[in-house]
Amino acid sequence: MTEFRAGLTPEATIGQLRSQRDEIVEIYKEMDRVAMEVDDDLITDVAAAERNVHEAIDAIRDQAALPDAVGSLRIEASNLQTAVTDLAHDVQC
Repeated sequence: MTEFRAGLTPEATIGQLRSQRDEIVEIYKEMDRVAMEVDDDLITDVAAAERNVHEAIDAIRDQAALPDAVGSLRIEASNLQTAVTDLAHDVQC
């Protein structure tokens, strides 16, 4: 998530954002695979946050100005990072 958030700059291309979205999906799949013993509420939070990032990137029109899209993507990325951090903390406890 740190890399994704760092890439949310006005210079980012739509292709770069979509590529990072695909990486987030793969990370989520891996987390989902190992999360069998984790609190269901935390998994639900991560799933919802991942879905929101995915949908936010998909909603960007190919002709969109990136500075306009970056603000909402940063919010969604921050929400996903918080959900992942909470999940990681729970797994370590």
